[in-house]
Amino acid sequence: MATRAALKLGEYVVTEAGFGADLGAEKFIDIKCRKSGLRPDAAVVVATLRALRHHGGATPEQYDLAQPDAVERGIVNLERHVDNVRNHYGLPCVVAINAYESDTDDELAVVRRNMARRGVPVVVARHWAAGSAGAQELAHAVVQLVEAGTADMRFVYVDEQTLWDKMRTVAQQIYGASDISANTAVRAKIAQLQADGHGHYPVCVAKTQYSFSTDPQLRGAPSGHMVNIREVRLAAGAEFVVMICGDVMTMPGLPKSRPPCAWTLTMMAASPVCAKPWPAANHAPAVQNRGMKTSCITVYGIAACDTVKKARAWLLAHGIAHDFHDFKKLGVPQDRLDTWLAALGRARLLNTRGTTWRQLSDTARAAVVDDASARALMLSHASVIKRPVVRWADGRVTVGIDEAVWQAHITSQLAPTPDGNLAP
Repeated sequence: MATRAALKLGEYVVTEAGFGADLGAEKFIDIKCRKSGLRPDAAVVVATLRALRHHGGATPEQYDLAQPDAVERGIVNLERHVDNVRNHYGLPCVVAINAYESDTDDELAVVRRNMARRGVPVVVARHWAAGSAGAQELAHAVVQLVEAGTADMRFVYVDEQTLWDKMRTVAQQIYGASDISANTAVRAKIAQLQADGHGHYPVCVAKTQYSFSTDPQLRGAPSGHMVNIREVRLAAGAEFVVMICGDVMTMPGLPKSRPPCAWTLTMMAASPVCAKPWPAANHAPAVQNRGMKTSCITVYGIAACDTVKKARAWLLAHGIAHDFHDFKKLGVPQDRLDTWLAALGRARLLNTRGTTWRQLSDTARAAVVDDASARALMLSHASVIKRPVVRWADGRVTVGIDEAVWQAHITSQLAPTPDGNLAP
């Protein structure tokens, strides 16, 4: 219904299909499109150089380091996703590289070179930093594919195949497996579902998104592996059969070692929404949350930065819950950056003593002559922003650590109210 409504309201409709062209896209094609009659005109395969480094054998410590050789080895993973979309789903596609600061031209060249052999365009998407302007090139590439009209969407299997054969077809054609397996009880249940008249239903596969196999540690584009069906469930209302493969949670919950950030939200007339921390009694490992004061404080910075670690530790030690915005993962929020520049000025916000600034070319440093040029630099090089930037409950902003100033903010802003909440 949402897609059909969107088609009546706009020229182009984009649907986010989920993790992996082997999982989300396959379900989109074989379940949603089969049931709805909708037929997409193009696909976008989103990738990151970090993921390609991983599939090329890089360790977690190397994910943010330039690794052209690892990208060269890991490109087979992206190639299989692209081949699945084009050859098995029948859709033209463009590869969107979701950019990170650690990306290098040499690594991007590896991706472009390998995709060029398949006639697949590659676009670097920087919307996380530049907003809509950072996705314009991608949008134009998608429109070009759509208007070319070359899509010939097809299903991976046909309705008439048995449930077992449908699962085998997905495993062999999409995952590169040699075959599927299941114990006697699972085989019997699949046979019973077939006999009960559910054999024409599509299959919905639940497996790890980290590998084409059922082993999340098996990187790249493995072939010849066995896909074991651990459990099978009937979704009678939705009219599909769920095949659970390998050790995977179908409904992930909260980790035992970390409580949620908040368990209640309070609207206040004079301040933003404030969150009340999760009671530590419900999560013994999270002792630091016991007695924390409610606040609307956000710390901005880089998780690995020692100064940021010190700042967050100070807040926790004083019982102050806070949100954390990691520049490396979430980028620099443009609207916030504009506020910081207006409140603090570029001289206070730019870290001209840090490594990132020193590694810039003389020309790049000399080009920072006003707020606009400083803003552009900080959007493209988040690590040049002095850390941490703290946004307090009343909207004021500070940069760096000044314990006296912080204590004054806490004292003035977090006064108890009769209902036990805290407000400015």
